[in-house]
Amino acid sequence: MGACRNGADRCRHPLAARGTDASVTGRSWAATFGNWRTVTELRCDGVFLAHPPARSQGRFLWRRLLGRALSAGAATALVAGCGWWTSEERSPYPYLNAEPGGTLEVPTDLVGVTIEDTWPIPEIDDHPLARVYPGQAPRPEIFVGREDRDAVKIQRLGERRWVVVADPPELVWPVVKQFLTDASVAIAGEDPPQGVIDGGWLDIAGSDSEDIIRSALRTAREDEDITDGRDRVRFRVEQGIRRGSTEIHLRHENDALMQPQDALPEASAIPSAEESILGEFGSYYAAGVASETVSMVGRDVATESKARVERDEAGHPVLRLNVDFDRAWATVSQALSRADVDVLREDRDAALIEAMVEPAGVGVARLLRGRSQRARPVRIRITPGDDGYVVNVLSLEGAPVAVELSERVLAVLREYAA
Repeated sequence: MGACRNGADRCRHPLAARGTDASVTGRSWAATFGNWRTVTELRCDGVFLAHPPARSQGRFLWRRLLGRALSAGAATALVAGCGWWTSEERSPYPYLNAEPGGTLEVPTDLVGVTIEDTWPIPEIDDHPLARVYPGQAPRPEIFVGREDRDAVKIQRLGERRWVVVADPPELVWPVVKQFLTDASVAIAGEDPPQGVIDGGWLDIAGSDSEDIIRSALRTAREDEDITDGRDRVRFRVEQGIRRGSTEIHLRHENDALMQPQDALPEASAIPSAEESILGEFGSYYAAGVASETVSMVGRDVATESKARVERDEAGHPVLRLNVDFDRAWATVSQALSRADVDVLREDRDAALIEAMVEPAGVGVARLLRGRSQRARPVRIRITPGDDGYVVNVLSLEGAPVAVELSERVLAVLREYAA
């Protein structure tokens, strides 16, 4: 081993005797130097070294450990802060007990216009019958299911008829276009905000085509003894009263019987043609002939809902129906019948229906079972609104019922509507 400034072996220990016998072991060296020595065996060219323990290094190690312990204690005391020196209990949420301070005084030589509250606290409006949940979690929105959600139905009200499907407008819109295309009818125009799809004008008298639309128009013209004019069909796609449903209306026009207009007419030129083609479309949709696609344009179709449960100015739940009175009355009456609610009295002239329903808190399933020991009578009243009619749930004395019961009854009316 080479020499250094601290001694022959850098620890001020004399070099051990050199030996060339590889059989010499650390045990024999320990016997030679005594038990107080620590033997280090180095096999490098047959050199074996033995030296006593470095006592100066041990003292230096203890000093380092003691210094680290004192440093850790000082850091802990600094982190703890004043909490060690006082017994006063501090609140973990001091802002809850904070009080407004004094008004900020702006010096006269400064402009105070730019000094304002960046995050002002808005005034909370007083909502009548606001929902509060003291000591309990809020309940989810009421949903009512039906067994015929996948059915395709043709609804009739007087001389009016339309198809109702349990799909949103963005799924129905491409099916209507595919129905016209499969019948070899050109699409003359589309108006998604109004939900209108116009078919092209057809010359039935000079055509021998046997597609479903031309065949239905030819039969209707023969039954009505009509030989003049061109014909076309126009579809209107609207949101249904039930959640996620769509209504499809159809009108037939003949330019010899009526003046064509941009707006959809109130009635068809030949009602039997409308009924026949609408029935064909219902069968076409139910058969699933067209591939299911989603139309991005169809998402903007007739975005205004026909039925929605809201709160009026007093905070009471109401059902707003964006339809005329005839359909509003038929919607409420048929919904109660489909839901098996026990109806006590109907008065169309007074626009009210009295029925027996379960009180709130017993579940929708029991609400639909009709009269029971806990059932109570309510009055369902239909009144004119801004864009249609409003349905309220009242007691027999005319006072509003509990909010929960009113919401349940209105949810049943909306989901069981045609």
